[in-house]
Amino acid sequence: MNRVVLVTGSSRGMGRSEIIEFASRGYNVVINYVSNKERADTLKKEVEEKYNIKALVVQADLSKEADIRRLAQESLDMFGKVDVLVNNAGIAPYSSFNEKTIDNFENTMKVNLYAPFLLTQILGPIMVKNKYGKIINIATIDVMKTFNPESAEYDASKAALINLTQNS
Repeated sequence: MNRVVLVTGSSRGMGRSEIIEFASRGYNVVINYVSNKERADTLKKEVEEKYNIKALVVQADLSKEADIRRLAQESLDMFGKVDVLVNNAGIAPYSSFNEKTIDNFENTMKVNLYAPFLLTQILGPIMVKNKYGKIINIATIDVMKTFNPESAEYDASKAALINLTQNS
């Protein structure tokens, strides 16, 4: 049975590249997108045809707990397991510091920190039960070394994700 990877935010950019890399190594893949179904479906077709693997496309807004839980459940329903979780999705609303709002901070934290936490909490125990699993949280060390008031909520969320990774 093939290993299974779930990559959040994987219909474009770095997440898309991660899906292609895992598929090229024989992994079945879960492609997560928030708004562009066509792009996600195109990637699904590409990796299934080129690498002879199975792909699942799941729309989920990672700022919503119900969507996160559904993403995990649909992945498990299709494949029976998730061997590798790549918490790749991230948002970075740039604005001047004085224009920032609690709502922007909250939404950024939901996508960049709470979603990885919840997916790890849901899928981690299954990985332990199966005696195999990898969880990869995408962040940047720059958030600990450089300071940019325009990206304060992104930097705070990714610094917190680094700390969460060290504590889980």
